[in-house]
Amino acid sequence: QLMDLQIPGIVKLHAIYSANQPGEKVGMMLEQCEGDLRGLKGKLDERTQISAMQQIFTTLIALHNQGLSHEDFKLDNVFFNQKPEGEIETKVGDFGFLSRLG
Repeated sequence: QLMDLQIPGIVKLHAIYSANQPGEKVGMMLEQCEGDLRGLKGKLDERTQISAMQQIFTTLIALHNQGLSHEDFKLDNVFFNQKPEGEIETKVGDFGFLSRLG
């Protein structure tokens, strides 16, 4: 289900690799991001901070509009990519506690 979400502001889940034998690890292939927002603390100007917050809110609203809630939302779970023009694109990730609303 997470792979099917069409929300631009989330870290995309591309594949899940399941264990074939007991004791083997399960893996996930996720969209690559440059880092989390905590690593940018104190480094963003006000305009960029406002843009990042708008992107995050838009993503959370889109999740809620699809009946989903990110139950572990915190700054550690917001990632970014630097755009060529210098802006940052935020991505909400770590959906281990994703739940259905209602």
